Amino acid sequence: MGATVAQNSAKFLDQIQLTVPRDLDAQITLENCVTHKTPLEHNAMPRTSGSGH
Repeated sequence: MGATVAQNSAKFLDQIQLTVPRDLDAQITLENCVTHKTPLEHNAMPRTSGSGH
C-alpha cells in the first residue's frame, strides 16, 4: 500500500528539520487543508502564539 499524504508530509517535515540549520527560521505553508488536520501533522507542527494551531 502506498504512503498517505500525511505520511509524505511528515517525511517532508522531518527532512526540513534535518537539513535546515537550527539558527535559521523557516516558515512552511501547507496548502492541503486535509494534510494538516491529521493527528500526525497536527502533533508535528510547533505551537506558536497567534498561529491558530
